[in-house]
Amino acid sequence: MAVDPKIGFNNFNKPKILTPTETAVTNFLTLLLGKPGFYPSLPLIGMDIKRYLYSFSEEISATQIKTEVLSQCNDFMSEIDADNFDVVTSEYQGNLMLVFKLPVINDINALSAIIGITTDNNGNIIYNFVEDTTQIL
Repeated sequence: MAVDPKIGFNNFNKPKILTPTETAVTNFLTLLLGKPGFYPSLPLIGMDIKRYLYSFSEEISATQIKTEVLSQCNDFMSEIDADNFDVVTSEYQGNLMLVFKLPVINDINALSAIIGITTDNNGNIIYNFVEDTTQIL
């Protein structure tokens, strides 16, 4: 699995390098936040996730989101373990929150991240993730 450089420098004045999980989360967030057509060579890629976040929770189908995300992941980031991927709707401070379980296929480690994406009281999109690394024996 690839690791990507990040814009900026670390404390040793060297380019920052993302961990494999951070790379997967960054690519996944790019997929979620992008609108269809934002990636010229893959014009169907982009979830425009804000269209879901500004809906009522009763109108949201986690199954539909999961299907759409997995379809796009097949084209954009093949390292996602589709069998263990999941989407859950929840609420955070009165706003709809989408929680994604993002298992990543890797030869050395079983990588997993939980990503929460929601809006704040001003309507801005906010997100965070927690990574979990379990050594495969």
